[in-house]
Amino acid sequence: MQLLKLMILLVMLMASCKKQDPVKPAEISSFSPAKGAAGNLVNIIGKNFGEDSLLATVSFNGKQAPKIIFYADTLIIAQVPSGTTTGKISVQLQSNTYSSGSDFIILPGTWTRKKDNNAVGFDVRSDGAAFTIGNTGYYGLGYNGGTTLKDMASYDVATDTWTKLPDGGLDFQSGIAMVMNNKAYVGLGQAFSIIPSIMKQIWEFDPSGNKWTRKKDFPGTARWAAIGISSGNKAYAGLGGPGGGGILKDWWEYDAGTDSWTQKKDIPSTNAIWWPAGFNINGRIFVGSGAYGFNKE
Repeated sequence: MQLLKLMILLVMLMASCKKQDPVKPAEISSFSPAKGAAGNLVNIIGKNFGEDSLLATVSFNGKQAPKIIFYADTLIIAQVPSGTTTGKISVQLQSNTYSSGSDFIILPGTWTRKKDNNAVGFDVRSDGAAFTIGNTGYYGLGYNGGTTLKDMASYDVATDTWTKLPDGGLDFQSGIAMVMNNKAYVGLGQAFSIIPSIMKQIWEFDPSGNKWTRKKDFPGTARWAAIGISSGNKAYAGLGGPGGGGILKDWWEYDAGTDSWTQKKDIPSTNAIWWPAGFNINGRIFVGSGAYGFNKE
């Protein structure tokens, strides 16, 4: 009997010691991305998070994450909550809180999803032309995976609605779009309906009557994946490729009033600039980046 009591006491003592074993502290060693905004997913890397997400709370600068997408002992994937600000990421496990060494930076700006382009008869596409005239946005032309397209749709931001417009003068993809004096000038690119398919054509779009008028052809080499940008009463176009490889560095000015082109100095870049990005700031044009080599210039 005495031996039985001793054995019970020993078991109770072992159980008590087991309960009092210290819990290994968790640690956030890193996270990625380092910057983002509400709704983004962040990988929180560390150790000793445990395996039960129900025991954990993830917060961004004190605001709880709305979702934990993945949870494991060394990795948590959590969603950035709306309304949070730049600050530490923290993981609370029961009564203990573990914070990141650096801040997760909230980037400025807000993205809001608007209505899809559901204009009747408007097909899905890539490599189309997009531009703005007044308070209306326009998108069309492009490539639907089988052929090039020539239809256009307009977007009214006030009503968040799309309307299909009459077809353009020519189907093409990967062209340019320039806006001057409430009219758009689109062209270059590739048209499957003509031979050769890489073209020089320029078309004017007048939204007052949804009218398309062909203008003087681009005088440089026929090309696609170029760029066109307007600045005041003039527009500028160039770069891109002639098809089948090659680098084009020429730069041209277009005067809509006289429907004429004037060649300007070539861009001095040594890289191919196809499908480049560009913008106008205070009358100065900035172009660069693009595909083929993932150029950063």
